Amino acid sequence: NVESCLGCPFEPCCPGGDRCAERYDGERCAQCAKEHYSYNDDCSPCPKIPWGVIAMAIAGVVGAIFFLWFDTSHWTSVAALKQLTNFSQNVNIVDLISVTYPEMYEKIMGVMKFVALDLEVTSPECYAEGMTWHHKFLGMIGFIAAMCLFFLAIIKFASAYGFQKAQQTSKRLLLFFFTCVYTSLATMCIKCFQSVEGAFFYDSRIAFDGTAHRFVMILAGALLAFVVLGVPIAMAYFTRELLHKDLLRNIKTRESYGAFYDAYTDSCVDFESYSLLRRGFAVMVVVQAREEPVAQAVLQLLISLWFLRIVHKWRPYAPSMYKARCCRRWTIPSE
Repeated sequence: NVESCLGCPFEPCCPGGDRCAERYDGERCAQCAKEHYSYNDDCSPCPKIPWGVIAMAIAGVVGAIFFLWFDTSHWTSVAALKQLTNFSQNVNIVDLISVTYPEMYEKIMGVMKFVALDLEVTSPECYAEGMTWHHKFLGMIGFIAAMCLFFLAIIKFASAYGFQKAQQTSKRLLLFFFTCVYTSLATMCIKCFQSVEGAFFYDSRIAFDGTAHRFVMILAGALLAFVVLGVPIAMAYFTRELLHKDLLRNIKTRESYGAFYDAYTDSCVDFESYSLLRRGFAVMVVVQAREEPVAQAVLQLLISLWFLRIVHKWRPYAPSMYKARCCRRWTIPSE
């Protein structure tokens, strides 16, 4: 459609400037064609079988069973699962850099997306015709909020009826779930503020200055302030307070809040917050510099070097993480 491609600002979407590429359609060729879905600024064919939904459900069930099976006496195994999820999210951030990767590496990153619980990979556009980016964003926020309320309800119920183990496990699952979806949430919120020639960058059907998108930007800004930034800062404050009150080694405290700090040394109990914030800033860099792959890579390298310097200087990980031993330092009788 020549008319709709005039002035197309997305060169890969309309090569030559006179027609949309095979996977793209719509005004300025900024939408995915029918039976395609958007992911990481690209359009991919919809799967015949909803592998994204299936894989995400399996990953969630396996993660939940892992947490239920391994109690706090096996905290190193739980911490290792959390570190695997963190690594998978870092791989997803690298995938956002606007360069072409080898096919094998793309396949590896595709697997990591499921481990990291990247909700966009479920390709919701394939199962709801006419879905806009707003629908996908609000649906993701609704899913995260529903899961958090579900865990909070279990915690409240278990507390009211004296199911102590269920209460402790639900707290750990809630913390683990938030860690898993943190990068996806940060990415979607930051994308809300991207525009091109008066239209929303990720869906040209949406007017960037329209009332609906203004509401979405307000919601995204609030989530960035109170969740993406606020929660890690609150975690750091809370764990430091536990340290100052000498409660870290208390069995009951660790069973309830150990997911914050049980993989780290006492002097670095707030390292999880640094890890989350590093991922948040990394996502901001790659999204804001989406048209400058060299700048994306250089800034990512600088952030990684800064983070590695912190790791090398502080040595935050508990010694038991490096040794195949039971966690002797935590086997302290309850007070």
